[in-house]
Amino acid sequence: MSPKKYILGAMLLFSLAGCSATLTQDIYSHTQADDDAVTAFVALSNMALEDDLLLAIEKDYAKEQDPLRKLWFEYLLAKRTQQQNYMNAFVANAEIHLNFLATNNTQWVSIAHPMLELIQTYSYTDDKALLVLLKLGAISDGANANVISSTLVNLYQINGERVKRLASGAGVGEATLSILLEDE
Repeated sequence: MSPKKYILGAMLLFSLAGCSATLTQDIYSHTQADDDAVTAFVALSNMALEDDLLLAIEKDYAKEQDPLRKLWFEYLLAKRTQQQNYMNAFVANAEIHLNFLATNNTQWVSIAHPMLELIQTYSYTDDKALLVLLKLGAISDGANANVISSTLVNLYQINGERVKRLASGAGVGEATLSILLEDE
């Protein structure tokens, strides 16, 4: 494991233990050009952020040109602020980056891609998020597929017609939907 990964992990442990506010600033510095930038975004999304850091993140997001990095900013801002504009932007951008979300390519230890959890949460009330989830289910395998399948089974039990209608709109055929609805 590289020294950067040890440092990022140690910073996260200190933050969970209630260390100083400069820790979040240090982790945020890893989002700029670091190889583990996406992991830094995920770590920050699980931490309380100071108001001044949140303002800096919003300013940096407004200037960001890279579409994938914008997705990371949107994830962080949607999760930490719960503002509808960030939630909508995250879901819309997630649809463009399905291949990125189909595998857990972060250093964050989780069963599936950490950003998938937020899409799953939104899919209960947001049709666009459910479309993204269905499209992800059609291209995912392994842990991501199992996690998506479990959510789709729950959603189908709540409102099967909604799931079928949106699956059709997402180009997910009946055979694929049937496979996705097999919860192991």
